[in-house]
Amino acid sequence: PPTPPPPSLSPLPPPPTPPPTGAAGSKGDPHLRLGHGGEADFRGRNQTRFNFLSAPRVSVNVLTEDGTFRVHGATVNGSWVTQAHVVASTVAGMLHFSYWAAKISAKTLIGWSNGTCGGRPFKLVGLALTPLRDGPKNRQECGEVVLQANYSSVLLSLPEWNVTISPMAVPSYDYQKNWLSGPKVRLDLGFSLRVPEESLQVAPHGIIGQSFDGDGIGISGARDPAPRAGAHLSTTAMAEGAIEGSWRDYVMASEYDTAFKFSRFGAAFAAPRNTTALTGERIRSLANTGSAMATEKY
Repeated sequence: PPTPPPPSLSPLPPPPTPPPTGAAGSKGDPHLRLGHGGEADFRGRNQTRFNFLSAPRVSVNVLTEDGTFRVHGATVNGSWVTQAHVVASTVAGMLHFSYWAAKISAKTLIGWSNGTCGGRPFKLVGLALTPLRDGPKNRQECGEVVLQANYSSVLLSLPEWNVTISPMAVPSYDYQKNWLSGPKVRLDLGFSLRVPEESLQVAPHGIIGQSFDGDGIGISGARDPAPRAGAHLSTTAMAEGAIEGSWRDYVMASEYDTAFKFSRFGAAFAAPRNTTALTGERIRSLANTGSAMATEKY
C-alpha cells in the first residue's frame, strides 16, 4: 500500500498557557521538586534508566550518570540526569522523543533532540533567532502534542501535561572549572499539569509523577547533607520516604519502556498512591502561585 503523507509541518499557534497548578521536576545532581512542595534527592545508579512520570498517554524515562565535581569547597561524588525519553500516545500514532545531553556542547548549550511521530523521524535544534523558531526543525506537531525547541530547552505540550527538558553545564555554566569527571552537560526536567489535578481519572505515578496525588500535602524524602568546605561527599539519597516502594521498582529496561510496578500508561482508572505508607516529612500547601508554592511544615 502507498505510504501516507507525513503530518503537516505548517506553523502552529502557540500552545495555550497552562493553568496555575504548580510544578515539579529535577535539577542539578539531581534535586527533586515534588508536587505540593515536597523535596528529595535522587542519586540513581550509573547508566540506569528510571521512570519519572507515568500517566495514561505519556511516560517519561531518564538516565542517570555518575560524575565528580567541586562545590562550596567540597568534592562531591554525585550524579546527573543525562538522557530523557518520552513516549506519548497521540491521534497521529506513537510519539517517541529523546533528548541526549551528550549531544550538547557545554560551551554553547544549543539544543539538539530527535524522535519519531507515527514512525516519521524528526529533529529539533535550538536557534537564537526568534523569527526562525517556527520552522520544522524548531517546532513539531505530533497529533495533539506540540514540541517547541527554544535556544536550549524543549517544551512538550500534551493534553494534560507540560514537560520541559533543559540542558545545563556541569556543575553550572559559570563554574565549569569545578567539573572533575563524568558528563559535562546535564538535563533538568520540569513537569506541570495543564488541567485541574482533581479532574484526573488516573492518578499519575513515577518517581516525580506520583507526588501529584490530589491531597494538597507535599511529602519530602531523603536528602543528602549539604557539602562543607574540605569535605569529600558521596551522594546516597534515593528519595526514600517520598516514593512508594523502592527505587528498584522504577528501573526501566529501555529508553521507551513503559512497564514497571506502578505504571499508569494505558490505564483507564487508578487511585492516587497510598500516602499513609510514606515516612517522609509532610508539607501543607498554603497557596498555589503557578510555578512555585508557599508551604508550611507540620
